[in-house]
Amino acid sequence: MLRLTTSLVSRSDKAAPGCHLSSTAAIDRSMVATSEFPAPVGARPGRIRRAFTLVELLVVIAIIGVLVALLLPAVQAAREAARRMQCTNHLKQLGLASHLFHDSYGFFPPGRGAGAASWFALILPHLEGGAEFAQWDMKLSYYNKENFTARVRFIPVYSCPSQQRPSGMLSGERSGMPAAISGVPGDTGKGATGDYAGNYGSIASYQATGIIVGVNDGKYQGERNVVTDPETYYPSITIEMVTDGLSKTFLAGEKHLRHNMLGKYPDDSSIYNDDHAHNWGRLAGRDTRPTPKGQRPSAPTLLAKSPMDVSMDCTYGCINFGSPHPGITNFVYGDGRVAPMTVAAEVTLLTNLAHREDGEAVGNIQ
Repeated sequence: MLRLTTSLVSRSDKAAPGCHLSSTAAIDRSMVATSEFPAPVGARPGRIRRAFTLVELLVVIAIIGVLVALLLPAVQAAREAARRMQCTNHLKQLGLASHLFHDSYGFFPPGRGAGAASWFALILPHLEGGAEFAQWDMKLSYYNKENFTARVRFIPVYSCPSQQRPSGMLSGERSGMPAAISGVPGDTGKGATGDYAGNYGSIASYQATGIIVGVNDGKYQGERNVVTDPETYYPSITIEMVTDGLSKTFLAGEKHLRHNMLGKYPDDSSIYNDDHAHNWGRLAGRDTRPTPKGQRPSAPTLLAKSPMDVSMDCTYGCINFGSPHPGITNFVYGDGRVAPMTVAAEVTLLTNLAHREDGEAVGNIQ
């Protein structure tokens, strides 16, 4: 009986065929902690996830702050570059529309008529704005009730995205002036705003020397019945009249608008309102006419340094070109080319580029 018991015990101690689990391995496995069976007290764990200390957290935050500070200017510069490209594209379209107008009527669009809308309304059909142009009655005043819907319509191509004005912002105009004319209660002559202006030249008079000029009522010829009648405007600037060359004469550019005067009179009047030249045009350079005896030469018209440049005389509306782009102002030339001009451009260069027929040679203008 004793011998049989001993034999059974010996057989039970033998490992089953194919099983190689040793007693040591069994002990090691029992030491591994699980969610159900935590490690025994005093046992050495294999891996334990350690939390951040306060110092490490502050270091990570500081590193992220430095990276953001380095990347933010680059992101802003990329966004401004995209806005500037869109702005130059708008000027390109203005130049193309002006040439299409010339092809149709034989002269560039006049800046103003006889109390009707400005050249920004005249070129609408050439900017795929035929429906918008149809809302204008060019035989009536800008302030007339029939033109109210047309003058408050916002056209995106007339806006520079870098200006960052609210979309569709209307001008302030003069309080109460046109209400009696338009018949619209509370109408102050408000209209759609814009960020571009035609080149009126270097002289603020009826002897305007630019390409986009006003009608000279003193030399008016013919019956003013339709605004696109060549007899309505004198002089009507033609390509032949730009004797200095279209590639060396401004057609239009960005206009200076003080950052704190957006939507306010007289700085940001409607671009459709042709009552005042500064609504739709700008000057550049100096008056090249002889100064009358006993009078001081008029101050030259330079480019505004930035939208925060308050050194210009804007009592009756700013007359300078300028832009929200750092260091430059974009222009479209008479040949349709768009190029930037440094805001530090000297007055002689500006005079030559603004004057269509001064006969002065222009050097490198890039």
